[in-house]
Amino acid sequence: MQMSIVYAYVERKQIPHFRMMGRSIRFSLAELEKWRQQFFVNGGINE
Repeated sequence: MQMSIVYAYVERKQIPHFRMMGRSIRFSLAELEKWRQQFFVNGGINE
């Protein structure tokens, strides 16, 4: 994912994040995994 997309998601509050010292953006891996699972679609390529 491009950084510009990540920053756009942060600006629109579409991705879980928190700010440290007002400017630094941090992400929780657990929260990102929950967020990512929202977009999971069953099906696809069979293994």
